Amino acid sequence: MRRIKLRILKRRNDTMTFRMHGGVEVVLTGSHFRSIWTWLLVCWICGGANGDAPLPNAKPVPAMQVIPLPYDQASFQTHGVELTRYHFGATLRRPFLFPINGPTGRSYTRMGHPHDPITHSHHNSVWISHDNVNGHSFWADRSDSQILHRKVIRYDDTGETSAMVCENHWIAAGQTLLIERRRIQVQSVGNQESLITIQLDLRSASEDPVTLGSTAFGLLGVRMAKSIGVHDGGGMIRNSEGNVDEIGPNGCFRKPARWCDYSGPVAENQNGGILLMDHPGNPGHPTPFHVRQDGWMGTCLTLQKEIQVTQDSPLRLSYRLYVHAGALEHDELNQRWNDFSKTQLWEFEP
Repeated sequence: MRRIKLRILKRRNDTMTFRMHGGVEVVLTGSHFRSIWTWLLVCWICGGANGDAPLPNAKPVPAMQVIPLPYDQASFQTHGVELTRYHFGATLRRPFLFPINGPTGRSYTRMGHPHDPITHSHHNSVWISHDNVNGHSFWADRSDSQILHRKVIRYDDTGETSAMVCENHWIAAGQTLLIERRRIQVQSVGNQESLITIQLDLRSASEDPVTLGSTAFGLLGVRMAKSIGVHDGGGMIRNSEGNVDEIGPNGCFRKPARWCDYSGPVAENQNGGILLMDHPGNPGHPTPFHVRQDGWMGTCLTLQKEIQVTQDSPLRLSYRLYVHAGALEHDELNQRWNDFSKTQLWEFEP
């Protein structure tokens, strides 16, 4: 917003004289003081007479930016408004994204289970982890395993997207099992809606293979805001195959799908939700979704089959979240997945 500077030259009874940039004087008298239109006119004139000197070498300011912050955080912003924030401090069990702000300006996710904050403290808004890596759990907080952020490799800002690339080490019993490179890209799609794409490359940290064993927990989890959940807020769960809600013969629970959407109330008379998409290049696509009425949604990468990871055969994955206003129609949600399906798995630099 442009700051307007006015210099008051005279003020006598009901008359006020202003001097603007360039020496132009404006005199207001009588009822002018009480007219909002008069003040808007003055502001418009002053705005046109802005005193900023030209910058011949000025470059466009990216609409999307990722801003490094203190305490090991990075804020993804569009025109200065935060869409999400990445937390990667060394004391955390795992890095995560919070908040996930939607068009209402409120977060569509939360930290922890609304009715079980202690044993579900590992529900960190949007996060990556797994419950069975060579028999070690990286899922629950009561485990001593940790996904430890090691370094930020790069930040990128463009007109439409911002991104950061990080390296994480998956450590259990004092041993590094996996070396992970993670790319988080955020794109504003208008009206403070956003696309958040998380791309992963996981390799064994040694010459020994690492096994991601069978489990329903991992690799990506989303803890929805309390008001969006079916149980607490009267929200709605749908997937690409036409399944609805959690349970029942037509429920979404652990059903393979290309995408799963969780929508519900986010403010008075306003709905919103998150569409979680599985890339067709991911192993086991379409993935089963572990989704609950209490507001929990996640992908089950190894529910049906374990995956072995080596240094030469990495696990490469891509997921996308669409943070949207309203409870959208099936066709519109499906189109978002179609757009995502045309993207390529990210090629990380050696």
